[in-house]
Amino acid sequence: IIVVLIIGWWALILGVLQLVSALAARKMFPFWWVGLISGGITLALGLWLVIAPGTGILAMLVVIATFLILAGVAMLFEGFKTLRTASA
Repeated sequence: IIVVLIIGWWALILGVLQLVSALAARKMFPFWWVGLISGGITLALGLWLVIAPGTGILAMLVVIATFLILAGVAMLFEGFKTLRTASA
């Protein structure tokens, strides 16, 4: 339980920092909203881990699995895009 609480507090702090940095980068980066979404998810996960550590562990696994699946799909698209660009 202590490890889950440490991860929860870390996620809370990280989520707040991601939200603040995404809002600060609005004028410099066109995809600043990705950081905003990521910060919101991290903040929500941190709250869940701190409030309900037992079910928070399951939520953390679902969030990590979903992130890894989406990151893999994004990497596939970028790989095919790079392959098309290199062969043209």
